Amino acid sequence: MYRTGFIFTVMAKDKKSILVYADWISIFEKLEDAEAGVLIKHFFRYVNDMNPNAPDRLTDIIFEPIKQQLKRDLKRYEAICLRNRDNGGKGGRPKQNPNKPKKPSGLITNPNNPNEPDTDNDTDNDTEKEINILFDVFWNLYNKKVGDKKKCEKKWNSFNDEIREKIIDTLPAFILTIKDKQFQPFPQTYLNQERWNDEIIIPALFVPR
Repeated sequence: MYRTGFIFTVMAKDKKSILVYADWISIFEKLEDAEAGVLIKHFFRYVNDMNPNAPDRLTDIIFEPIKQQLKRDLKRYEAICLRNRDNGGKGGRPKQNPNKPKKPSGLITNPNNPNEPDTDNDTDNDTEKEINILFDVFWNLYNKKVGDKKKCEKKWNSFNDEIREKIIDTLPAFILTIKDKQFQPFPQTYLNQERWNDEIIIPALFVPR
């Protein structure tokens, strides 16, 4: 997903449901009831395409990983819809040629040169794996735009999808532990030191009254 950059609306046309993850309870359990109420109202305004602005800094930071997960889910949903439309336009799933049965997996097609890649036309072409979360999501969420951005982006792109998702999921809590922003490490330092693995203790927070 980190290639040219796309902006997705939260709800696709005719889509009336979203995925809610059970482990989000860990976010809500850390909030006061009033704070959780503000967050859930912001959540439903967002998924109903009301384009809400976060009412306070806490809601903005806490909601960011939820928003990114919603976008990932929407991208998967749209990809499935597109695939189904393509298959429908072609009359359904293509049928296998009975005169050319599928080769069993693990078959060596060239025993004289077993390391030679299979050039059979039926072989699926590998496509370049897309990055699931754009670097700018991290850069903007980290909110300390200092240091060599290009090197930082290169480091970000070297991670696998699981690590990038973990960073975005844990980063809001990490930022909330920084009482003075001058002590917040540079973004590249945060990535190089794998600070997302730090034990995080969130201080008591309250929504501004």
